Amino acid sequence: VAVITVGLGSQLAQTGWNKIRMGAFHSNKPPSSFTACSVEVFIIGENRYEEMLLDTGAAKSMIPGVKAVRTALCNGVRRIKARLSGASGETIVQDPEVSMMEFRFKDTNGPVHRTEVVLGPPGSLSILGTDFWGPSQAVIDFHANTVTIGDEIIPFKATAESIAAVKVNEAPMEARST
Repeated sequence: VAVITVGLGSQLAQTGWNKIRMGAFHSNKPPSSFTACSVEVFIIGENRYEEMLLDTGAAKSMIPGVKAVRTALCNGVRRIKARLSGASGETIVQDPEVSMMEFRFKDTNGPVHRTEVVLGPPGSLSILGTDFWGPSQAVIDFHANTVTIGDEIIPFKATAESIAAVKVNEAPMEARST
């Protein structure tokens, strides 16, 4: 039995990497430790495509503020009291500004989706977090590289070349201390 803790603190248990909902693996094997998964979206207010990290460990969705100027102007901006931290605990942004983002997934004829996004600092990653995937009741299938939301099937990239892929450098076995 594998137990996965997602960014919102809930625990999901399952047998053998077969199927979990929201933040879920659906594969015969877990994704590799250096693979990042991303989806391409068409941001309606910006009239452009953006590659966004499919991040089941992020509690909030985010887009660098410099890439969301028209979205912020159209939909307004408000400030929230929160500290957003990275995976290693570093503060990414304190009390960020947020705006609503409307988008469609690339290569689908699906509906327009709306989610609140943090306007992140320059150089930050574009992320769709659990605040979007959870309420959407997304089912993530790592075997087929798709996300299903209702009747909509969304392809995603799962490669070491994705926008946020991280390679783990391990020391040789004989160099490790015990």
